[in-house]
Amino acid sequence: MQRVLVAALASLVLSASAFADVVVFERLPAANPDQNRGLQSETNLLEIADDFRLSAGAAITSVDWWGFIARAGTDETVPRDFLISFYAHAGGSPGALIASRSVTAGGVATGLFGSEEIYKYSASIAPVSLSGSTQYWISIQEDEVGGVRWLWQSAASAATDLGFGTRVPGSSWVVRDVSGFKNVSFVLSAVPEPGTGLLLAIGGATYLLIRRRRRS
Repeated sequence: MQRVLVAALASLVLSASAFADVVVFERLPAANPDQNRGLQSETNLLEIADDFRLSAGAAITSVDWWGFIARAGTDETVPRDFLISFYAHAGGSPGALIASRSVTAGGVATGLFGSEEIYKYSASIAPVSLSGSTQYWISIQEDEVGGVRWLWQSAASAATDLGFGTRVPGSSWVVRDVSGFKNVSFVLSAVPEPGTGLLLAIGGATYLLIRRRRRS
């Protein structure tokens, strides 16, 4: 009986861990090169942010994003420093800062082209817990002294999108919609909040296992 309980508990724990690295939000670059554009986003020059909403609460643990360097002769695969920031929503624009994460990532060629070839970047981050059905904003900036003219790649837009936020260091946010261009491209992956039923099942199996051991 004890072996059965141990096996059951192990199965439940594995089921819980299966929630890791699940895509919880995505905006991908447009497949049509004519629809691809970029917005310069660097900590010493300009910050770009885009709004999003999760369908369920989750702890964001990794981010993918797309962009390119508009400077000839630059090796885009070399790892570079980026700053990823999450903001609350306030009055139609980014509000209070929730969390910032400094990461290092090198670009991977995608074969997609706009004005330049588009590169994909990926990074794991310390968890950032966000609620479901709540508006947030994400900012991604290249974070190196002097900058390299890094541009965050656009994504397909819907009529209901708010637009993208911009601000220079020390200024207020301005939300813009440039000729229907409202979004930039990124993917959020996370560890979703475990379901109540799963937590109760793990707790029950643990209790039975402890009780069984005490009797023996």
